[in-house]
Parts: sequence; C-alpha cells; structure tokens
Amino acid sequence: MKKKILIVEDEALHVMFIKKVLKTNGYEICGVSATGEGAIDLARNNSPDITLMDINLADSISGIEAAREIRNFSDTPIIFVTGYEKDAILSEISDIERSMLYTKPIEIEILLEYIQECIQKFFIK
Repeated sequence: MKKKILIVEDEALHVMFIKKVLKTNGYEICGVSATGEGAIDLARNNSPDITLMDINLADSISGIEAAREIRNFSDTPIIFVTGYEKDAILSEISDIERSMLYTKPIEIEILLEYIQECIQKFFIK
C-alpha cells in the first residue's frame, strides 16, 4: 500500500523537487502546506502516514510548534527537515515522539533512505 505523505515546506522549489521524487518512488502526496496552521489542518483532515516538516515556515508557527499541536490528535511519524544545526534541533524535538531529523541540503537518495527508515521503524512490527 502506498504511504501518504504530507509535505510542510515554505520553499516552492523544494516542494516541487520533493513531490516529484516522492511520486516517482511510489508515494502519495496527501497535502502540501507552507505554514504551520495549514500543516495542522491538513494533518487533521488528510491523516498522512508520514509528515515531512520544515522547521522554519511562512507563518508565526514553527514546524516544531505545529508538530506538537499535531501530536494532540495524531501519532503520524514526523521527519523534521532543516538547515539548522543538528544538535540544537535534536534537543528541541526530543519530546516529540515518533520523530526523526533530516538536515538539508536535500539529496534524493538520502531523503528516500530516511523515509524508508521511518517506515521500518514505525510501521513494521
């Protein structure tokens, strides 16, 4: 079964690139948002299997804040995607269960490996 992925990213070129890569590799895109508010709404309404969440978004709600809100109603795994220093972000997201961290720049093979690792870790018992 195709995994449904929600993309939360405010850079249009990154969105186009990620969508193309995911579709080419058999994933279904169940929504795209550039904002934290939009991410929360899409996660609530579309029930993604996995969320790719940028941390720095186009509104006042960060990806981390949006993820915490999503955790109030969903346990969908979240892969945080960021260009920030890895150690600083890891401490910020340590309380968000079922999450992983991917640091930019986005490289196709590595991103796909992270998604596959997420599936192995959270879906295969």
